[in-house]
Amino acid sequence: MAHEQPNRFVEWYLALKEWVPTVWEGFLAWVEAVRAEPSLIWKTVAVRYAAYGVIGLMLLTIISSIPTWVVGPPPADAKPVAETADFYVICTNPLCREHFVVRRDKSFKKFPVMCPKCGQKTGVHAHKCWSDTCRGKWVAPVKIEKSLRCPECGHAIGP
Repeated sequence: MAHEQPNRFVEWYLALKEWVPTVWEGFLAWVEAVRAEPSLIWKTVAVRYAAYGVIGLMLLTIISSIPTWVVGPPPADAKPVAETADFYVICTNPLCREHFVVRRDKSFKKFPVMCPKCGQKTGVHAHKCWSDTCRGKWVAPVKIEKSLRCPECGHAIGP
């Protein structure tokens, strides 16, 4: 006959069920013992670890705020953080191919934009191609196999 393994969760539950009613009585007995001998507070492991935890949190808070103290406030003539960015754009209309710059919010992603020369919504975000053939030329990249590629030489653009 096979030996059945005891269920540890049931054993823990039963032990916890027996222990819970004695917690309050044990706490009151500890309080009375501390009243009689106050040095028992620090000798109690739970109290000591709780104090170490509070002291540790205080130290972490102080250490994490040191960079703010060291750097201090910005100078009075400091420029505010930029909220806009300039995007280099190329018109994909084969009859136009205009290069222009638009200033938009930093997180702007709503391409294509209106081309100022031909008036069509064909302006796409341009990238530089650093291949040996293009050598830093601004191009309107095409998406091939989940990556941006140069339409002229096929070189991968971006990370």
